[in-house]
Amino acid sequence: MPPRGEFILFSNCLPILNLCFVNRAPDGRRVAYPVNSVVAMHDTRDGTQTHLFGHTERVHLLCFGRDGRVLVTGQRGRHPVIKVWDVETGQCVATLYAHASGLKSLDVSPDGTAVVAAGTDTSGRQMIAVWDIGAVTHGGFAPMTLRHRTDYHVNCVRFSPFEEDHLVTCGKNSIRTYRLRKGQLRGCSVDLGDLRLSKLAPKTNQFQKKDEFELNDFTVVAFEIGYGLAVSLFLFLFPYIWAIRMTSCFVYRI
Repeated sequence: MPPRGEFILFSNCLPILNLCFVNRAPDGRRVAYPVNSVVAMHDTRDGTQTHLFGHTERVHLLCFGRDGRVLVTGQRGRHPVIKVWDVETGQCVATLYAHASGLKSLDVSPDGTAVVAAGTDTSGRQMIAVWDIGAVTHGGFAPMTLRHRTDYHVNCVRFSPFEEDHLVTCGKNSIRTYRLRKGQLRGCSVDLGDLRLSKLAPKTNQFQKKDEFELNDFTVVAFEIGYGLAVSLFLFLFPYIWAIRMTSCFVYRI
């Protein structure tokens, strides 16, 4: 038996493919992770497992609501499906569609009433979609409230925990804040300044005469609570991973 406060992940149905996709409920009671197209939920108190069936492709996105009552999962492939699960019953209470492919990120709003997801449409443009899931655990529907296409690349989208109806996205050479108002997203780009380009590691080529640069690819948005409105952003530069903490220069009120 592991010490109190710790737990061991296991699956009794299929091998776990990647523990990077593990997601823990805010109350610490449950842990969820994908096993191909199945989602396993592990209860950290009694060690029991629940398996959620319904996806048709490999699951790669998971997110609990802040109160731990719902779990939202997304799958890879063409016409990806997003499912909303009632954590207590293990039942799927809503199935969401919007993107043609390339589902990259999803998140649940701090109040647990909305889901946002980023992917691509049929023409390959970046698309952000939002659904109202406030009534799904009571037998209601989950209508799509917004479908926003953008020319800015999106790797990750998150609801702001500080301001209601605000989103933050990041991608290739792009960090943007959005405000959801009257069914529309109004966005503002963050001035990256010197972070627009990053110097590549030197090559072992004696004929190389000058430095080479590439566009930064921001992959994750995280919010740092306790130091004002601060945003921590992780910058991926192959083959290195850098952690960069940005403070007030990344705070915009739209």
